[in-house]
Amino acid sequence: MKNIFCLLCLVWWSFNGVQAQDTLSYFRFQPGEDGTAEFKLANYIHPKVEYALVRRGAGALQRTAKSKASFLAQSRAVQSFEEAYNQHNYLEVVLKAKPDQYVSLSHLFASLLLPKNAVVQYRWMYSLDNGNNFSTLKEVRSAKSLDEDIGLWQISLFKNIGFQGEIIFRLYVWSAKSGDDFNYGFTQRKPIDEFALVLKGNISHDKPPGVTINHVPKYKKYYIGGPSLCILPDGTYLASHDYFGPNKEARQDGLPMTLIFRSEDKGRTWTFLQKIVGAAMSNLFYHAGNVYLLGVKAHDQEVVIRKSADNGYTWTNPTDSKNGLLKAGKFHTAPTPVVFHGGRVYRAMEDNFGEVQRWPTKYRPFMMSAPDSVDLLDAGNWTFSNSLPYLTKEYLGGYGRGWIEGNAVVAPDGRIKDIVRIHTFDRKRERVAVLDLDSANTVLSFDTKTGFRDFPGGMKKFTIRYDSLSHTYYSLANYVKPEYQGVIPLDRVRNQLYLVASKDLKKWDVKKEILFHPDTLYHGFQYVDWQFEQADIVFVSRTAYDDGIGGADSHHNSNYLTFHRIVNFRED
Repeated sequence: MKNIFCLLCLVWWSFNGVQAQDTLSYFRFQPGEDGTAEFKLANYIHPKVEYALVRRGAGALQRTAKSKASFLAQSRAVQSFEEAYNQHNYLEVVLKAKPDQYVSLSHLFASLLLPKNAVVQYRWMYSLDNGNNFSTLKEVRSAKSLDEDIGLWQISLFKNIGFQGEIIFRLYVWSAKSGDDFNYGFTQRKPIDEFALVLKGNISHDKPPGVTINHVPKYKKYYIGGPSLCILPDGTYLASHDYFGPNKEARQDGLPMTLIFRSEDKGRTWTFLQKIVGAAMSNLFYHAGNVYLLGVKAHDQEVVIRKSADNGYTWTNPTDSKNGLLKAGKFHTAPTPVVFHGGRVYRAMEDNFGEVQRWPTKYRPFMMSAPDSVDLLDAGNWTFSNSLPYLTKEYLGGYGRGWIEGNAVVAPDGRIKDIVRIHTFDRKRERVAVLDLDSANTVLSFDTKTGFRDFPGGMKKFTIRYDSLSHTYYSLANYVKPEYQGVIPLDRVRNQLYLVASKDLKKWDVKKEILFHPDTLYHGFQYVDWQFEQADIVFVSRTAYDDGIGGADSHHNSNYLTFHRIVNFRED
């Protein structure tokens, strides 16, 4: 007796039930079709699909055009998966999107029609690399009937599938009973033109905004860290970022790496320039004919600075206190600004000597500075202020956890401030703390009555710079729209980037939306560093976004470094 079955459909539903579904392809199987063909094209494909087809393996028997159960193949009588696999005895569904299009799948719904008393076994497998490698999706060892819904949303690789090639679902069928053959395709169903296979989904030209400088897929298990941007006098751009994550590939000899990239065409294209081992959380800046990279050797390690006399091609190595090792101990920072003012250079950082060793309470802000005419690699030329602990029981009614990633800023009165990010439990209000540096550059203090200020996006890293043409302070910050407030902790909302401005560092206005994606879980534009360039702002972002091979690991664990330009930023 022949066991005859029919694949009915593969149905895709969006991950959150909100996105629209499109029919990507469907098939009709009719008597009289050419059973000798090795594949059958879909009766319909979406305009953004390059092709869709069903094809048989080389070991599947050809069908005859006279067969009522007409389609492409008849399975040989095999009694195990190994037999079916070794004989290439399978049927597979194939779909390939057009270039730069991305497909997302979340459910595989299949219906297998079996005659009475039939018992079969089957295995679904899938490949996302043009059939070079297959993984098991599901296996059923004893089935008299089948009507199932496989949740593909649980497999991250089924999200944003695109440029890497064919999506293949392969079906192997066998029976413990010898002598049984299996017909693939439409059989004796009425009407005969009923869809036998339907693939639905969401397909779009959805790739990161801006220009991609670097990309790391999430399966590498290391991620794009804090970026920095510097414009050289000849107009060349330099961009940098480090790596973080559990994979040892993110480090060399146990130390983090910072990568330097170069653009000579205003950010339209980028080339890799240099890898620096033993540099993290660092910012690039240009001064007196040299490029500098200032940060820490590794997370919670020494403060180090490097110099390049050839625009980033080669760099000094911080071997001792005369050559870039500025301060021993445990320190934290981010790529925040270096400020030149009154003949000195200023940079804010934090040490890790807080009495309570809990993130971020353990970090204590301080300001470091040096005359701008001296050797910046010599630790003896730098002055370090005291460090300020965050008093969790006294500040903000005990509703905060700490302050980190401060910005050195010249206030309207000419004094240096350290404006630091505040981490609180508030889900509707974000603030910063403004710390005061004395004229001797040695004492950092905080006034609890005036120091806490509302700042849109103040719970995430930001960069503040002063525009002398408009006499305005600007920042690119992760301000949270009202409709996203009160849902999840505000420090995790990084899917929206805004240009914000202030005349006095006290009142900040949200000027315009720059980047946005509706998803907060796997999308983010964060740790932005930026520069003025005449009427524009140019910036680099640590971006979490779709990439066709599973997207970002999370909103925080970014997979892209991207470059962007805001044209005529002073215009509302």
